[in-house]
Amino acid sequence: MKAKYIKDPTYITKYDSFKKLYEFTKPRSPISILFCTDDEDEWLIDIVKYRTRSQEVTNNFVILAKDLERWIEIYENQGFIKK
Repeated sequence: MKAKYIKDPTYITKYDSFKKLYEFTKPRSPISILFCTDDEDEWLIDIVKYRTRSQEVTNNFVILAKDLERWIEIYENQGFIKK
């Protein structure tokens, strides 16, 4: 029998100490998106997708600051709205 990998859930409160740049929500969607950084020079931007009600992080990744406007455009084209 194979052992199952059980991942401990991560919550959006993990990012409370980060500088929040943008936050997006989508009408009738359970997902919100947070753009934030803990980099003093703001070269690296964290994008965090999380469940709005439970605050559980579903996905997160890092982008370069120069690509920020492109990622904002991508999410706006998908129907997300800045808070």
